[in-house]
Order: sequence, then C-alpha cells, then structure tokens
Amino acid sequence: MPGERTCALSIAGFDPTGTVGMPVDLRTFTHAGVHGLGVVTVVTAQDTIGISGVKPMSDDVVADQLSTLLGDVDPAASKMGMLWSPSLASVAASAVDRLGHLVVDPVLVSGSGSRIIDQALDEIYLTELFPAAAVITPNRAEAGLLVGTEVSSTADAVEAARRLLEFGSQSVVVTAGGPGQDQADVIATVDEIEVVETTRHDVPSVRGSGDTLSAAITAGLALGWTASVAIRRGIIVTNRAIERGVESMLGSGRPSAMQSQNDWLTQ
Repeated sequence: MPGERTCALSIAGFDPTGTVGMPVDLRTFTHAGVHGLGVVTVVTAQDTIGISGVKPMSDDVVADQLSTLLGDVDPAASKMGMLWSPSLASVAASAVDRLGHLVVDPVLVSGSGSRIIDQALDEIYLTELFPAAAVITPNRAEAGLLVGTEVSSTADAVEAARRLLEFGSQSVVVTAGGPGQDQADVIATVDEIEVVETTRHDVPSVRGSGDTLSAAITAGLALGWTASVAIRRGIIVTNRAIERGVESMLGSGRPSAMQSQNDWLTQ
C-alpha cells in the first residue's frame, strides 16, 4: 500500500512576484519535502517596489475552498498569513480544528511598518486564532499593535512576547527589527524566553523573510518536529535565505529572501 503524503496548508494571499505570501509558503514546503496545499484569501497587483491593488476573495469563496479541500485532504500543519478582513478571518477560524498544527503569522503592516489591516481584525487574532495556534510569528511592528505599545528594542520584544503568550498560543516568535534597530528574534514559551541574535544587513527590510520563517516552522511541524526544533531550524533556514537574497536582486525594489533546497538538506 502506498504511504500517506505529508501535507501542509497555506491560507494566504497571492503575490505575482513570488516573493511574499502563498508562493513563498508553497516553495518552502516543497524544499522541506512537504506537499503544499493552498487556500487563496487575496490576489494582489504588486511588484518588488510596492502594491498597486488588492482583490480580496469573498467569504463564501474562501469558505468553499476550505470545506472542499478539507473534506478530502488532512494537512499535518497549516499556516495562516494574510486574512485581510474580520469576516474572512472568522471563516478561517471556523476551520482550526481541521488544520493540524497551526502557525499564525498575523499580517497587519506593510514593509514600511504602516498598518494596512482593519484594527477590528486584531480581536479575532487574539481571541480565536492565537488560542488555537502552536506558534505565532508577529514581527515587532505587529506585536506592538497587538499589545498596544511600541516595540522597538529587544527588551520591548521580550515583554511583548510574554504578553502575547497570555492569549493562548503554545509558542510566540517576535521577529527582529528593521534597519537601525537591534537584530534579535525572541522566542517565548510557557517555560522560557530566548533571545536569538541575527545577522545585521545594511539593506531595507527583506521581502518574504517573515513568510519564509512562518512557512518553515509550519513545514517542520508537518514533518513531526517539536515546536522548539521547528522554530530554531526555521530561523536558520530564514537567515540563510535572507543572506542569499541580499546578494541576488529581483526587480528594482527591496531584496527578497531566496531559499535553496540545500538549506533543508542540512537540517
């Protein structure tokens, strides 16, 4: 009898450049040896410089994608990225019991750090999605919005991670700051808080780095790794992708994280 294929699901937006959102998630899953599934929440018109348009899927379309897919295939783990609206997030939240190990990457800000999502969505993250999550992966700007305070230093990130952990997720990863800020990821669990120093690059924020990390963690959970192992190996994979992306430009905008399958073969 054939073996069951290990699958991970991305619930996220589509980016035509392939450097953020679902394309990054699916590529990450593939590099990790996990079959990628996808439910599209928004379609964007964008390049490496910025976004010129966003077309969200209707709640019914997202609900239909989820119910049809999950009626046939059971993902071992799932990642939620761009959810766009409170009503669409509620549709995604209604399926959490069927998503396997859940990673929530709360997309709230643009690459410049400006809020792009209705504040009403924060409450759904805090009350419906975080309690169901194995891991949540906000960056510093997003963590600050969720806890209602500025997060501009590693000390701030440690306190934000502690506060976010109170909303019920098993692990919190607050990812490093942008240029001009100290560079460290903060990992928080009920047992400990760990600060992981990262390499500083003298470039604008790298496109797709947060997506790469959250997708790598999701792939690790799908493979049966513990959350602790998936997070630490995910950080290694992401840092390598950032270093490679800084050295290899796509388009004329910000550099983009660029993975290699070899990064996974060494894990």
